[in-house]
Amino acid sequence: MLLVSARRGHEKAVLRDVLDALFPYDTNVSGRHEGGLILVDTSLSPEQVESILNMLPIRNVLSARYVLGFLRAPPAVLAEELCRILERRGVKVRRVRVRLSSRAGWSQEHYAPLHAALREKGLLDPGGRYVVLEEVSGRVAITMVLNLQYLPR
Repeated sequence: MLLVSARRGHEKAVLRDVLDALFPYDTNVSGRHEGGLILVDTSLSPEQVESILNMLPIRNVLSARYVLGFLRAPPAVLAEELCRILERRGVKVRRVRVRLSSRAGWSQEHYAPLHAALREKGLLDPGGRYVVLEEVSGRVAITMVLNLQYLPR
């Protein structure tokens, strides 16, 4: 699954453009927008999506993130589940950003054990990817930020 943030008012056009860009490579691609966020279901790998979107830049995109997995564990054991998913996907982490509310059970006290677990498993790497923990459709998703050259930094 791919999550795309677009400029306000351009969600429908961005959804159409992303689907058009991915369709030649994945004929089962589908998508919708939900609460200002564009959700695209695709069977392509993060590297393939990144390559396609860099080859075919899409206007009004603010960011694109690839869903690596969803967490089922409570925040107290979140670090263990996160490390397992990152290891399985072979993703090294440069930085973790948490965009969870207290409603999802997140508290700042969980951040230090999260970083310690990543360091202990050897998943922290200065050349790694930016990973974001965020709420998507009422679930906690682990997403990886795609490096799109045309996006403002």
